Amino acid sequence: IIDYYKHIDYCVTTRLHFGLPVHGIGGKVVLIRVDTRGIAGEELGIPVIPLSDYTNDKFVEIFENDGFSKISPDESLEKEISFYKAFFKK
Repeated sequence: IIDYYKHIDYCVTTRLHFGLPVHGIGGKVVLIRVDTRGIAGEELGIPVIPLSDYTNDKFVEIFENDGFSKISPDESLEKEISFYKAFFKK
């Protein structure tokens, strides 16, 4: 699957388990949030648009203004590792 994902430059998806790996290998992702799980993308700086608010204009605005995550895949990984280390120490 990762061999397929590595060829993706841009991704607009409702699927967190598709968007996060694409972000992790350097693709630009917009998550369309259909429930609370989509908020996870915000932690990584991924633009998240609630489904009820999604319009083509919002996507174009993100695309034209380079509103994609500025956090590199390596920084994302470090952030997640730090979160889980702190979480499991509790």
